[in-house]
Amino acid sequence: IVVIANNDGNTGAQRQKNFFPPGYPEKFTEYLPALRYERIMEVFGGHAEWVTEPGELGPALERAVTSGRPACINVSVDPNASHPGFW
Repeated sequence: IVVIANNDGNTGAQRQKNFFPPGYPEKFTEYLPALRYERIMEVFGGHAEWVTEPGELGPALERAVTSGRPACINVSVDPNASHPGFW
């Protein structure tokens, strides 16, 4: 199992807020900026990678798949980058 975390800080939660009307009683998860998700996998003995440049993703995925362990690749994404076709 390889988990790839699209880590753009907390904009995921900001976008999720657009789905709920003001005053909606249900609470949802707020993502912490720069949370190192891969370290959680590492604590449990899995393979962990933190990717900060686009060119690092392919090699990180290769290492994760060949590790033979559950893996998390935490990909830092620019929160200000445009997301064509998103919502």
